[in-house]
Amino acid sequence: MKRASKFLIPPNWQVLLNDLEINLEEALAYAQLPSGLFSQDKVYLTPAQYFQLWQGVETAANGIELPLKLAEVMTIESFDVPIFAAICSPNLNAALARLQQYKPLIGPMELALEITNTHTKAQVSCYGFIDTLPKCYSLAELVFFTQLTRLATRKQINPVTVIVPELPEKLMEYEAYFGCPLKVGSTPSVTFLAEDAKAPFLTSNQVMLSCFDGDLKRKLQDVIS
Repeated sequence: MKRASKFLIPPNWQVLLNDLEINLEEALAYAQLPSGLFSQDKVYLTPAQYFQLWQGVETAANGIELPLKLAEVMTIESFDVPIFAAICSPNLNAALARLQQYKPLIGPMELALEITNTHTKAQVSCYGFIDTLPKCYSLAELVFFTQLTRLATRKQINPVTVIVPELPEKLMEYEAYFGCPLKVGSTPSVTFLAEDAKAPFLTSNQVMLSCFDGDLKRKLQDVIS
């Protein structure tokens, strides 16, 4: 599988960081990235810089439980194009398949899917970073998949299994959010019942999806070329 060597960071990251109550300049300083990074027309980061930014954001959070805060502030309006295309899909299975395809446009991550008659499992792995990943990163990814499902279906859908490399300090709060116990494993993953993964997305929009797909495929060729 081809991997992207650079990632375009969308402007709405500034909005998201503001909603997360993160000081952008502090985060960039902690990440050892240029202070004027987001003043550029286009912000491209290498895989290592991408995770440096995540580390900077985690340090600048200063006690804010970022993954849970993400669930609070996450809205459809805050999505960039690849994620917006996913939420225009018919259901979670289709959305995950689209995210799997367009992950190189989002960050140095790979998404493995296991779709069966009983469940759908999404497993996340990363590349291009030799240090320890930010603690909040894995949880934020799994919160994202869960919250996207709830936003799109307008139902309180809970996963049946959540696996993280390290249990969070506020374990009870996360188990209350997910509605299931968290388990420790080497690779972060979240598993949903098959019927929940097939629940119709009320945000499904095939007209917009067809418009997005062509543009996203062209961008995908650019970043993995």
